[in-house]
Amino acid sequence: MPQLQKAAVVVDPYSSGRYLLYELQDINIAVICVRSRLDLGKFFMDAYHANKAYFAETVDHQDDLQETIAAITKLPYEVIAVFAGSEPGVALAEQLSEAMKMPTANGTELLSARKDKGEMQEQLRRCGVPAAKQFRSGDLEALIEWARENNDWPLVAKPASSSGSDGVYFLNCVEDIVQAHADKIGTVDPNGNYVGEFILQEFLAGTEYIVDLVSYAGRHIAVAMWVYTKRRGTPWAPNCILCDKDEVIAPKSEIADKLADYAFQVLDAVGLKYGPCHMEVMMTPRGPILVEVNCRLHGLQGPQLIAECTGISKAKWAVDVIANGGKMFNQHYKPGPSSERYLYTIKKHVTQLVLICGVSGYLTSGIANNVYSMKLPSVFKVIPAYKKGSLIVPSCDLNTAAGFALMVHESQEQINADIAAIRKAEEAGLIYKIAPVAPSDMLPSPSASPGLAPVPAPKNVGAATASPIPVGTGLLNPQGSVPAPGSSPFGISEMMSGSAGAGLPISMSPLVMGGMSGSAPGIGSFPGIGSLGSMDRVGSMGSFVMLDHAKHRYSTNSLSADGSVASTPMLHSMERADEVWAALNGFTLTDVNEEDAVESAEE
Repeated sequence: MPQLQKAAVVVDPYSSGRYLLYELQDINIAVICVRSRLDLGKFFMDAYHANKAYFAETVDHQDDLQETIAAITKLPYEVIAVFAGSEPGVALAEQLSEAMKMPTANGTELLSARKDKGEMQEQLRRCGVPAAKQFRSGDLEALIEWARENNDWPLVAKPASSSGSDGVYFLNCVEDIVQAHADKIGTVDPNGNYVGEFILQEFLAGTEYIVDLVSYAGRHIAVAMWVYTKRRGTPWAPNCILCDKDEVIAPKSEIADKLADYAFQVLDAVGLKYGPCHMEVMMTPRGPILVEVNCRLHGLQGPQLIAECTGISKAKWAVDVIANGGKMFNQHYKPGPSSERYLYTIKKHVTQLVLICGVSGYLTSGIANNVYSMKLPSVFKVIPAYKKGSLIVPSCDLNTAAGFALMVHESQEQINADIAAIRKAEEAGLIYKIAPVAPSDMLPSPSASPGLAPVPAPKNVGAATASPIPVGTGLLNPQGSVPAPGSSPFGISEMMSGSAGAGLPISMSPLVMGGMSGSAPGIGSFPGIGSLGSMDRVGSMGSFVMLDHAKHRYSTNSLSADGSVASTPMLHSMERADEVWAALNGFTLTDVNEEDAVESAEE
């Protein structure tokens, strides 16, 4: 019987998970891609197709662990390891690794402490490791009551499971809690998780750091440490917490020693014995306090930047400890106190700069090309999050950031100067060049598309309108159709006949209305989006899709004979709502050059 080729299972090999594919290929280990779910954000699904050539096989998980294992074991490979390729795949990867009796399994007893942002803090407390004070609930009144009793403003609110700064709010008062609750509870995050609860945590004053680690047999190495800068509030989103940049720090200093010692304690507490970890820690007046544990690679271009800085990719470290017996780990690991630990070498300085946009409109030129045209010496690569021709929105978290500029140079001073130049260009409108309508002028023709003049929003927000809102047939401009009322928690909603299937042309006239907060009599409400005005015009449509451009999500809905609206129980997260809007109208957004390809916004 011929010997089977060795293979590794990689669950959701998206975002930085693609670097695992490169490393596994280099050592002749086949990749079995397992997709944890098929309703993730478009940027995850696009990543699958972009890297499909690396997959020997693909298995789609259908919520039955044993069925997935059976499908994997039927394949003609010897499975030697299981990896999490991105945040959505962490839990399933841990479950598969344990059930398939992999030698590098961490077990699932403490899985919630490695995944749930609230439970990880509680586990630290149980183990005597300093942790953040917190309270969790989905009930608005309970959250407000705890905040008032605690009376220690500001506070931070976050969902139990998310990535990057998605759904993280900086709260100064009770009204901010109310707004954050209305904005996020009842939605679905980019990782496909329903947001039913908020975790309110004390605001950790200090400087935030990232500690990138790998573990083998319960021993730990810090392969890179970064100082992390965030903006707390912007003129267009005063309560947001927005990532600004992160850059690698020297491996040896008083702060680095404290970070490493604390990070090793955290890994022991949450039970991470094997694999990579991307940990965020705040250095406060009382010492280091955990922000969150992420048992995966550093997102985006993290592995490549670590390689540019230290000479060794974090993906190479991860493959070594999970699939190669920790050979490289054992060569570098130093036993004893953390102060005598392995120290990575800084060969070049690196910074990951978040591109921040404060305007809204259709991009008339590519973001990457606009940055490259500045000819800045340290700019290594630009990753735009929006394509030329698509609708860009103001940045309020990582999922709405305009993209990233990766900066590599021997001189930190040169990097700092280039960062200042980029920020100045952003403010001057030189990077995000926009038009109020799509530059490709996508309306078919004046005869086919009657005038689409803006229609004033109803004066009585939340009340049914006396008559339907007349809107012409043809394609609609999401920016210029109906201005949303000032009290609306989002931008403009659009209802269209047809189904949610991408690419289905719409033959009936769409109805467009401003988003409204509150309930409209006889209409029904849409959790996390708001309610609608008069639905007279939808009577003959049967079904429609409601798009929320500001939050990049949509719901599918149907209208019953009695005029009531039945909505999908959860909103569907998507990368760019205008792309679904375009697909429903039967056209494709403007193609872009290869260098403007969109990549995942997972941090």
